Amino acid sequence: MKPPDVGPFALDRFEWDGRVFILNAPIECVCTRLLGAQEQKDLWCYVYEPTNLRGYNHDRQEAWDDFNEALAFDWDEYAQEDDSKLHSSGIQLKNKLLAMVKIVDSLPPAPLT
Repeated sequence: MKPPDVGPFALDRFEWDGRVFILNAPIECVCTRLLGAQEQKDLWCYVYEPTNLRGYNHDRQEAWDDFNEALAFDWDEYAQEDDSKLHSSGIQLKNKLLAMVKIVDSLPPAPLT
C-alpha cells in the first residue's frame, strides 16, 4: 500500500508481512511531517490515537511500514493473548483491537514481473 499524504486519512485495512488486516469500519488516522532544521532530515509520523498506534521514520515509506508493523505486533502480542497474561491496560488494548479488526487473512502472492 502507498503511504498516505500529510493530514488526516481514513484507513480500512493494514498490510504487513504477508497478512492483511481488514477493519470493521474505516478508522481516522493522521500523517504529519515534522520539518528538520538545517541539515536534519524531516520526520514522517503516522498515528492512530485510540490504540496509541504510531509509525515514525525519516523515510516516508519506512514510517508507513513501521505503522503497519506496529498494528501487526499489537495484534499478535495483545489481541491473540489470553487475558490472564495481560495487565488491565493490555486487556483494554486487546478489546479495542478485537473490535477494530474484522478479519486477518493472507495476502495473495505478488505477481511476477
